[in-house]
Amino acid sequence: MIVLLDFCGVLVDEDYQLLHKKEDIEGLSRKATLCIVSNASYFAIKRVLEREKIAHCFKAVAGKENLPAKKPAPEAFFHIMKELNARPQECIFIDDSLENCKVAQKLGIKAIHYTPATNLKEIV
Repeated sequence: MIVLLDFCGVLVDEDYQLLHKKEDIEGLSRKATLCIVSNASYFAIKRVLEREKIAHCFKAVAGKENLPAKKPAPEAFFHIMKELNARPQECIFIDDSLENCKVAQKLGIKAIHYTPATNLKEIV
């Protein structure tokens, strides 16, 4: 299973502080392939992942500099799935934007609209 995670609002808050314990992210990465697909800066995402020592948990990181289009454009989803050699039915997409989730669902990707009550440990 491949879990496609948004960055801002799902993994980090507006100050780029983790919203989840490092151990929880590492635990999830042992159960599923984790990837970030975000409209945030690729370079900012990489800095945070390295600062928090969790970069090893993510197989791929797609930010605004290396996506062909911003979410919710289907091209953003197709790009990351192609990079991972994945089919939509193999993926779960988690985002705090309902619009992004609706597009993912239309593409055949299971989508979870993230809220503060969402427990990432229970996703997989």
